[in-house]
Amino acid sequence: MEGVVTHKPISSEISKSFSKEFAELFPRRLLIQEENDLFAFDLVSNIVNIVSKYIVGIASYISGDLIYAKDLFFSLQNEIGSLKTDIIFISKIKQRLPNRLVEVLFNLSLQQYFIYRKTKDISNLNQMGEYLNEIEKYTSSHYPSNLLKSIYLFLSKRDVKSAINVLKRNKDLRDGLWRFNYAFLKAYEGNLDAAHRAYKNAFKYSYPDITPMQIEEFIIDILTEEPDKNQLYYCLGLINYYAKQDLASAKRDFQLFLDKTTEDEYSKHRKLAHNFILRIDSELT
Repeated sequence: MEGVVTHKPISSEISKSFSKEFAELFPRRLLIQEENDLFAFDLVSNIVNIVSKYIVGIASYISGDLIYAKDLFFSLQNEIGSLKTDIIFISKIKQRLPNRLVEVLFNLSLQQYFIYRKTKDISNLNQMGEYLNEIEKYTSSHYPSNLLKSIYLFLSKRDVKSAINVLKRNKDLRDGLWRFNYAFLKAYEGNLDAAHRAYKNAFKYSYPDITPMQIEEFIIDILTEEPDKNQLYYCLGLINYYAKQDLASAKRDFQLFLDKTTEDEYSKHRKLAHNFILRIDSELT
């Protein structure tokens, strides 16, 4: 048998990976014993149907049709979830299907998050939460999902404690992203000591170049909604100074922090902000 599936243009790397999985799972040749031909043909039909759904699900996923991919993978999950078989093609699909579902659900939740950031439509935030909750039926250790879940818990309920607990699931990872989330949450609570330490640690690790800008936009959004969270200007100063190396913006943020807080609130960090401004002035001259 030969199998062909069409999809949108994709990178050569993804194409090679997909082709490999297609060739591995789609049965090219099956032997049918003559005395059991009707039963065997029925079995072959079921195998080809299951493999085809899985392959089309992947093709839909890499083509960007996430809803169709999700529906196909859920359909397969119901179809073979309790199926006991030693057929190698089906066994491999059963093993891989949960990870595929997690990938699709994560990207759907991320899609809803970006739409929410633009529209501020609460229905998108709620849908994001539903997808993330579905992921937790399969795993609680998927790092990208935990990062997004911490953001969801904060945005939907301002549930800082639960958001931090989700981040701690991956606290042993040597990565900057969860530390940025953690630092923001501690700052939001008013614990600038913990926030300062977390930001300094985050800057030491790798993170995408776009991350500091995304974090800055996120914090500005929160300040627009909650203008009394003046300690967040200190966070913006750190991000602009260390991550973006935008000294003029960092000075502005540290000055806003000084203008909007009092010695009684954050005496230690007001001194640090003063020192940052002096350092920036010397670096700019």
